[in-house]
Amino acid sequence: MENELLQQILNELKTIKTDINDLKEGQSRIEEKLDATHTQVFRNTEGIEIIKNDLQNINNDLNFVEAATGKNITDIAALKRIK
Repeated sequence: MENELLQQILNELKTIKTDINDLKEGQSRIEEKLDATHTQVFRNTEGIEIIKNDLQNINNDLNFVEAATGKNITDIAALKRIK
């Protein structure tokens, strides 16, 4: 009877150890995925900043083109009046 009880306890301990090892492996996989996600978010953030700067430059260029076009229209109108 005692041997059976001890065997049951040992079997339970083995099962618990196996479960703990499985949990540790799962936690390691989760930590690896979290690290990869963190790295990707950091890269994306850098990319977003670059894109924002590029868009600002494009916006500045468009503002310049609009101003130059307005001046050109004024100059063309003045030249037409001279004719």
